Amino acid sequence: MEALNRKLRGYWNYYGVRGNSDSLTKLYYRINQLLFAIAAVNGIDIILSLNFKHINNPLQFGKIRKTVESMGYQCPEICSPEQLLENEDD
Repeated sequence: MEALNRKLRGYWNYYGVRGNSDSLTKLYYRINQLLFAIAAVNGIDIILSLNFKHINNPLQFGKIRKTVESMGYQCPEICSPEQLLENEDD
């Protein structure tokens, strides 16, 4: 995990030059897609996040869901810990 973290930091530092925000944004969304793909392949049903507004919009999450399901996997749902605990009482 530490090696992956170092690699991602390296990419971020490399692309993080002035005027290169488009490439950083693309990298950021690719990392999020990778997160969902890893979760789907490992059979994880729910991804908990404290800050998921950037992913949980119809356009972004729709692309992620379509990609994951086209590979034959079930796409994990994303929610906050509070939302998960609210549903636990039912």
